[in-house]
Order: sequence, then structure tokens, then C-alpha cells
Amino acid sequence: MNDDEQWIAAFNERVKAIQIEFDAFLKSKNLSDYYDFHRDENGHLLSLHFTQAHGLPRKIEEALTEAFIKTKPAR
Repeated sequence: MNDDEQWIAAFNERVKAIQIEFDAFLKSKNLSDYYDFHRDENGHLLSLHFTQAHGLPRKIEEALTEAFIKTKPAR
């Protein structure tokens, strides 16, 4: 498993806790519908992008951003 795959796996583990909070807002979509990952020209993970931020509670967006940053592997 490369660094980016490990990063995404660690991020997804943290998202499980955020999912519980997200579900409390009774959104009709899945949490994963609101974000995706952007990669650089070499295909390396670069950033977390909120594709459908409208309707996503700010608290959830901040929690996802924090999880993304905290799970970033040392390179």
C-alpha cells in the first residue's frame, strides 16, 4: 500500500466518527457524496475538495478537513 492509499485508509477510519455526527443532521445523501480527493499531475494525493459543500454543515466540513490534515503521512 503506497502513502496515498494509507492516507485515504486512515482518513476513512476518522470519517466513521464524523459519519455519526453527520447522520444526526438527517441528510438524505451519503457523507462521501460531499467530497472527493484531488491529485497532482503525478497522481499523488493533493487535497480534499468539497464537491457539494452547499447543504453540508460547516461543523462537518471542518471535521473532514481536520481528519484529512491529521491523517497525512510524513513524506
